[in-house]
Amino acid sequence: MKRIIFISLMALCFTGCAKFNPQYFNSTIERQTQSINFNILADDMVDFISINFLANTTTFYIHTDDLDKNFYDYLTNKLRNKGYAISDNSSIKGLTFLSYNIFEQDNKIYLSYNLDEKKVSRAYEIIDNKPVPIGNITTFNFNN
Repeated sequence: MKRIIFISLMALCFTGCAKFNPQYFNSTIERQTQSINFNILADDMVDFISINFLANTTTFYIHTDDLDKNFYDYLTNKLRNKGYAISDNSSIKGLTFLSYNIFEQDNKIYLSYNLDEKKVSRAYEIIDNKPVPIGNITTFNFNN
């Protein structure tokens, strides 16, 4: 009886961990001022992506509940112009999930984005109302 309960609990645990959480790849922007143009961040993202992912064979799924539609539109248009496809259907096979988090605090901007299970981060300082990179891009889980 103990063995059956143990196996049942293990099966429940594994099936619970295997379920897809649609909020996992949700993008957010937390800004203190609206006057700063975040398009420079999108340019940096697209430059990094174009080095690591093949255009014309990569389709990105980007989900955002943000009210900052201008950033989303700029980012997706830049990706499309480079030859990447954008899908709003997360059930398509072979998608690369892209989410971003932008956080502004104390005259600094912190950008992190996920490409599937890979993480990319960069910090920026706000100089003359423009984000200027401070330091290199850091990555996690890239096998290049």
